[in-house]
Amino acid sequence: MGEVDSPFVPGSREIAPANHFGPSKVEIVPQVIFPGFNVIPFGSNDLFSFTGFIYRDVPAFSLAVGDVIAFDLREANDVQTRRTIFFAAANKNPAACVYSPTTGQITNPQGIAAASGWTQVVSETQVPQNAFGDAVLGNFELRYTAEAPFTFAGGGLLVGFRGRPPATFVDSNSAGSITGATCTDPSGHLYARFAHLPDQTTGILDVPGTNTGDGTFIGGMIIFPEGGGGGTTTCAEGVSAARALIDQLLPARPFLRALLNFSLTRVQAGVTNAERNFGLLVDLLLSTRLISSQDAAELKNLVAPC
Repeated sequence: MGEVDSPFVPGSREIAPANHFGPSKVEIVPQVIFPGFNVIPFGSNDLFSFTGFIYRDVPAFSLAVGDVIAFDLREANDVQTRRTIFFAAANKNPAACVYSPTTGQITNPQGIAAASGWTQVVSETQVPQNAFGDAVLGNFELRYTAEAPFTFAGGGLLVGFRGRPPATFVDSNSAGSITGATCTDPSGHLYARFAHLPDQTTGILDVPGTNTGDGTFIGGMIIFPEGGGGGTTTCAEGVSAARALIDQLLPARPFLRALLNFSLTRVQAGVTNAERNFGLLVDLLLSTRLISSQDAAELKNLVAPC
């Protein structure tokens, strides 16, 4: 639900590993994105009640107050993406999904639930960093600050997002799509997506055919220690660093350097869709193997403050 047509071919674009962001506590990063756009959980909070993702084989970690919880959008929101976010340990670590491409559902439900309840780690009153998100793939620009600790022993991890009501912040339009993948993604950490459930339910989350066993549009997440996440402080710093990296990567390609630098000038000037268009140019260089996936992700990350 919430999908629209997309010009991208399934599996045609990959997201680079996130190690270019620096040290992290957890990296759940989809490797091949699912085509199209979806409003769960960041596009609208008043249509789908309690929503979220089920992850598998997640290593143990301890979330501390001040840590950064980052998500990746592929379409910017039209309002600040303010959400109440919950973490929970699943009652079991899900086995790999069995997925039906026809229905988009998993076909091997395993009775996954938040048997021990949910922990609120972010409140909707918080305005996250890069609050509107962007259309740059793989930069994990939507960054919330943890407001409560959470200790996870490893295995199945649940991330939930409060809908309205009981949420009070209004986000009614469909703009703001997650960068999502199917549960068969090679990353090995994605199991299912859920929606249309009571707030902080402790019931079963993966019942196919009821919007609780979706195997598509499962978003990733990165948790950075406080102050982490890499990137630059300002747009001007990021653009300057991106220009230097472009010179280093493409010394024998003057036309491409000029094109990218012109695009960066528009990004820094705040021209509509300039950052998205810069990202598309970077993706073109990646697809033609002129730059590596890590370099592509670094260029996108450098302009994230813009």
